[in-house]
Amino acid sequence: MTEDKIFNVLFLCTGNSARSIMGECILNRLGIGR
Repeated sequence: MTEDKIFNVLFLCTGNSARSIMGECILNRLGIGR
């Protein structure tokens, strides 16, 4: 049985506010919403 680990991820963006949104979207896609 595999144990799923939960990670808290914080995206910081100082220059372009779209970067953190894109980072969140990419990580959600790779993590399949976990």
